[in-house]
Amino acid sequence: MPGIRVDGNDVLACYAVVAEAARRAREGGGPTLIEAVTYRLGAHTTSDDPTRYRSQEELDRWTALDPIPRYRAYLQAIGVWTERLEERVEARSKRLCTELRESVVGAPDIDITEMFDTVYHDITPNLAAQREQLAAELAKEA
Repeated sequence: MPGIRVDGNDVLACYAVVAEAARRAREGGGPTLIEAVTYRLGAHTTSDDPTRYRSQEELDRWTALDPIPRYRAYLQAIGVWTERLEERVEARSKRLCTELRESVVGAPDIDITEMFDTVYHDITPNLAAQREQLAAELAKEA
């Protein structure tokens, strides 16, 4: 299987690589492994403090490569991104976020113990014990 590494912060490069991989697959060439290399600007979690392991200079360098502002600047430069388009995109984004939030909040609770059946191919005795322990803890809350 061929593989390719692409600048994950370059929207157009990613599009070109994915389009080529899709074309190849549709023509019977099989899958392509695409490694889109990017940089996590934010913290891993709410308890993470990235200032402990990276400098402000490093963060500033990567912030300048943030793909969203870069792509927006490109679209503005070629006359595609307009104030009107920005308003439409923002309105649609807000609407989609609201719909997603409502669907998640209104969704029924899932059986969390199913993760043992869908994540692991083989359930080891240790995993079976963990599933039973989790089910017992959840039963106490019900």
